[in-house]
Amino acid sequence: MKCEFCKKSSDETPLYRGVGDEKIIFVCEQCAEMENIPILKKPSVQQLGEADKRDSVRERLEKISGYNRRPISREQMTAYRNLARLKMPVKKQIAEDLLENYDWEIKMGRRRKKMSILQLANATGISKDILEKLEMGILPQNYEEYAEKIENALNVPLLKSHSKKIDKKEAEKELLSSVREKIIHPETTGHYRKSEKIMQIEKGEFDFSAEQNLDNITLTDLVRRKKQKEEREKMQKKREEHDDIFGGDIELEEE
Repeated sequence: MKCEFCKKSSDETPLYRGVGDEKIIFVCEQCAEMENIPILKKPSVQQLGEADKRDSVRERLEKISGYNRRPISREQMTAYRNLARLKMPVKKQIAEDLLENYDWEIKMGRRRKKMSILQLANATGISKDILEKLEMGILPQNYEEYAEKIENALNVPLLKSHSKKIDKKEAEKELLSSVREKIIHPETTGHYRKSEKIMQIEKGEFDFSAEQNLDNITLTDLVRRKKQKEEREKMQKKREEHDDIFGGDIELEEE
């Protein structure tokens, strides 16, 4: 076995298989470099190990582009996996006999009634999964039947052709009526009850031993009232000292 160019034998120099113009030839490393002959070498163990490694699409693209990526932390890997699990939002489904904003009407009607999805499910007999889908804009089979039950429970319009007239502002009227009642009769509000308790504290008539009396009373209220009381006592003391010296005809201005 000799080099195709310099005719040296394998005893004289290491010979390699090279890619000639028409066939595979034996060539030494020096001649292969001079004649620009590609040499076929067996891969090393390390090269074989790297070849078995499977890179992600992102890693392959980064290698092709020559981008030197920094090591990814465990938190970043978790974030990438979570992003991969995310699903694109489902396109909202529309029906001819339903209002276009039926999903919004259900959400707002439920919130005005201060009901959770589970509470609405119990009130209508519709499963929680179906109600969640309706609020996401996904229409199940027999949606007309579900829409009618939701209309009756929340008093919101969903079906265009429904014979029953839905008063969309009934909830707002109830809310305004409640607010009006509190304005006309302030004693029914928690603020009034709180003010009454604070007045009792100032007069020394408040019973701290009763747990129910402590509702709506915070530590900040007590500290503020204490400071106000100390300021009044301080001002009263100044007036009395002034009256002792100059008489009571002149009054000091409050700071």
